[in-house]
Amino acid sequence: FSNSGPISDSSGNPLNVSSDDGYTYDTSDSEFRFYDINAKYVYQPSEKDKLSISALMTRNRTLFSFQNNGETKRDSLATGNGGLSINWKHQTSTRQTDQITTYFSSYDSYYRNLELYGNELEETNIRGNRISDFGLELKSDRVFKNNDLLSFGYQLSNTNLEIDMSYISNLDPADNISLPVQDSNLKNVLFGEYSFRKDNGALLKMGLRGVHYGSLGNLYLEPRLNIELPINKSFRIRTGMERRNQPISQLIEFNQTELRLENNLWRLSDNTNYPLLQSNQFSAGLLFDKNGWTVDAEAYYKNLTGLTSYSQGFNLPQPNLSEGESRIIGVDILLKKRIRNYRFWVGYSFNDVNFTFDEIQESSFSGNNDIPHSFRVSNSLDIKNLKLSLGWQYRTGTPFTPIKNYDEESKAVTFESLNSGRLTSFHRLDASLTYDFAINPKSTKIQLGISALNIYDRIVPLAIIHRTNQQNGELLLEQVIQRRSLGFTPNLTVRVFF
Repeated sequence: FSNSGPISDSSGNPLNVSSDDGYTYDTSDSEFRFYDINAKYVYQPSEKDKLSISALMTRNRTLFSFQNNGETKRDSLATGNGGLSINWKHQTSTRQTDQITTYFSSYDSYYRNLELYGNELEETNIRGNRISDFGLELKSDRVFKNNDLLSFGYQLSNTNLEIDMSYISNLDPADNISLPVQDSNLKNVLFGEYSFRKDNGALLKMGLRGVHYGSLGNLYLEPRLNIELPINKSFRIRTGMERRNQPISQLIEFNQTELRLENNLWRLSDNTNYPLLQSNQFSAGLLFDKNGWTVDAEAYYKNLTGLTSYSQGFNLPQPNLSEGESRIIGVDILLKKRIRNYRFWVGYSFNDVNFTFDEIQESSFSGNNDIPHSFRVSNSLDIKNLKLSLGWQYRTGTPFTPIKNYDEESKAVTFESLNSGRLTSFHRLDASLTYDFAINPKSTKIQLGISALNIYDRIVPLAIIHRTNQQNGELLLEQVIQRRSLGFTPNLTVRVFF
């Protein structure tokens, strides 16, 4: 990966601003390792009972350091997930099924940034996030004589969350910041859904969830409605409406400073700085399936309230927090066809993500994840044990905030409206070839594969980060970091199935 590139203002004038050009492979070290383990056990003691146990564990660790003019910066990021789920399903009668599910899951991340001059540690930035969740669900499904279905049940879960955000300066301890957080939330849910089923394939689902969050002390209702209507044997239309609540959300950053590694923090909602994340959404679509042709199209509208911004990193004595909302309009279209051993998929997505944060900017602006157009085409051909694949993808560049004016002597900077610029469009061509052969036809199979990402080696910036500093009420631009896409990348894989 590369974090450097030409820098210009919104008028296209080149700027002499520090970037990562001074850091090379010779002056930097990087290391990345990961593992993931998952297992599932299914036991059926009788025709009416089935027990399933699933477990998952993943771990990722990245280390990165570089040196320049006697200064050393070291980044480390470790993330992990773990989970265990137990499900028991019992066929009470020919028309009734009951099940019990219990689970435990955990997520943790720890980011640390060290800045040294020579062997002397000058600055430490830490972000830690740990979430654990225990849950229990009781559910019953009952089919009536007219084939209508009633599902109802109860859910209980308890979420514990810890955050460690700190800034430690050995040069000026008065600027040190420590913001530890420890919260928990007990959630109780009663839910029910009734499904009307007609002989012609029409389906109407009406559901309601009553949710009580202990951390908020309030009860929330979540209605849901889904309709599917067949026009003929090949054509169906569907629509849906629902309201969702989420007591945990990510902090959205608009001005990353010291952090070189992505590390978003999760935070539980309260009744003050961190509101409940609420979503009202509507969708409508159609499905066509005939003679091996499938067309699946869906349009949707979502309105999210309770978003929280974390806009200034560690630059200020206390982080700036502000509440906002998001409006999302989108369309997804999928076309696929299979002709004997040949298959192809064509997908297109339109997405319009709009943010409103009145305390940051009076007018609305494009969201950080606003990608208006995305297109993908994939082809695959199976020839006995050989499989060939070729795919091309394209998407609009992500938004960024352009520089309006910059003084190279004082480093004073002013910016255009938030996320008013857009990066270069991204596209790439990928290909792969896999070959399967059996060592023991009954138990062991080996798959060999070779692939290439970004065959024509197109490299464009995926994100631009401005490192700023405030002095005497003036905003100073210290560095501009461009995160650029991965170039031509060959891969070789060997998989063993036994």
